[in-house]
Amino acid sequence: MKRKRTFPNSKTTFTAKTQSKKRISDQGASGVLKNCSRAENRPFEKSIESLDLDRIQHFSGIPDFIDPTRSPYPIIIKSSSSLQCIDGWEMIEQAKHRGETALTCEIYHIQQDSEIEYALWKASVRTMPIGGRCIYPEKVRNTCRLFTMLCESTENPVIFSHGGARRGVSFTISPDDNIRLLLEDRLGKKPKTINKYLNHGQFISDETIQNLIDARVKKGFFEAIQKDKQRLIDDLKAEQKRPDEIVKAVSERILSWLEEFQAHKTGEENNLQTNRHETPASEIQPQQNDASPPPVKPIEHKHWSGNPSAADEKQPTEDELCREFIAVGRLLIETAENKALATQERIRLFSDLIIRQSGLIQYLRHLLVQQNANGEEQR
Repeated sequence: MKRKRTFPNSKTTFTAKTQSKKRISDQGASGVLKNCSRAENRPFEKSIESLDLDRIQHFSGIPDFIDPTRSPYPIIIKSSSSLQCIDGWEMIEQAKHRGETALTCEIYHIQQDSEIEYALWKASVRTMPIGGRCIYPEKVRNTCRLFTMLCESTENPVIFSHGGARRGVSFTISPDDNIRLLLEDRLGKKPKTINKYLNHGQFISDETIQNLIDARVKKGFFEAIQKDKQRLIDDLKAEQKRPDEIVKAVSERILSWLEEFQAHKTGEENNLQTNRHETPASEIQPQQNDASPPPVKPIEHKHWSGNPSAADEKQPTEDELCREFIAVGRLLIETAENKALATQERIRLFSDLIIRQSGLIQYLRHLLVQQNANGEEQR
């Protein structure tokens, strides 16, 4: 029987670009929005130049970042009236301490000269990439491709480390772990995020990932299919299929899931349009922002948490506790055999399972105390 799959809510995201252009054309009399429109088409120019250190001002409208900049040069915002350093002020201070009078800087030339503009630049310089953000399937593709390139390379990953010891990157004797550490360092992501990208992109062909990119699917799609995808991979491995056969089978299945997802999304949009025509405007509920749709969480069985004092909780029997021990044991084996896990993630999973085991042992002891007490009463 084909199991019905549940996808995250899929609401259409509309951009305000067209409406924005219309508003700009309507505001021609003031000229203000006309200037904003030109700034959107050409917001800044960039250059690398040597600047007189005495001319550079330290912008502190937003405090400096706790970590040193990764930029090889101080980042300067140049307006018609000033040069404001928004990142890398420590390099300017060090140059002055060395007695230098000029320093090479990365300069962004802007038209609007205001305190707010400098603050926006300083806040965004470590938040929004200059080129803009890529979509989730592109992050998956890029991370997997980098991982493959580094695995196939004969060069030591340490040479690609951005900042080396200054950033606290400590490589291990495990090549796979070293590659993950490098990706964490260079992409600025947490270990669990890198592992998630690699797991979501595992055994997917280039053509299939491009289809997912073209469809602009979000993280929720990958999360919705991940369990079934991993189960399919495990079954194919058990059948001793070759890697290329696994890629082909997994990619075909993902494309079928994508069709199902798109049909689901189209159905929701049609229902939304129908409801808008049939329902008075005053009764339409505001829609949730679709910037980051919440993934559908599967129903999870809640195991006993080790609190024998909970009066409203049915106490498990010794047989039930033994079955729990068996389940934990299987999870320990799966965690030990999963070669895709980074060492840090493996340690976390092992720790959680050990804590779970400890809770079960405590409950067994509680049952023993109860048994002894009942025996005393019967005597």
